[in-house]
Amino acid sequence: LARCRLGLATLLWDLGRIKEAQQANSSALGLLRGLLAEGPASADCRLDLAHALRMQGNLAARNGIATEASLREAVDVLDGLAKEQPDNPACRRDQLATWLSLRASRRVLLLGF
Repeated sequence: LARCRLGLATLLWDLGRIKEAQQANSSALGLLRGLLAEGPASADCRLDLAHALRMQGNLAARNGIATEASLREAVDVLDGLAKEQPDNPACRRDQLATWLSLRASRRVLLLGF
């Protein structure tokens, strides 16, 4: 269900329906955090969490809101996954995408665009 909500958030983002994307992403984050609180989570669950955190940061940045906390948390999750699975290209790809989002969000806040 969390992955479906995350996919819906991505689709809504692509359609420019930002408020609805934020709602779907928040729902995904809640579900993923609940799964992680229940016990050890699979790498896929943690990767989905990192995606949801990056989306949260990107959605906030689009609205001119500080996003560093969620993007940093996503980086931390991905760093852990990359150490556990050094040969997993998805982890490395998502690490790079999240670092780029973090860098872009800082630019938006500093320069106002």
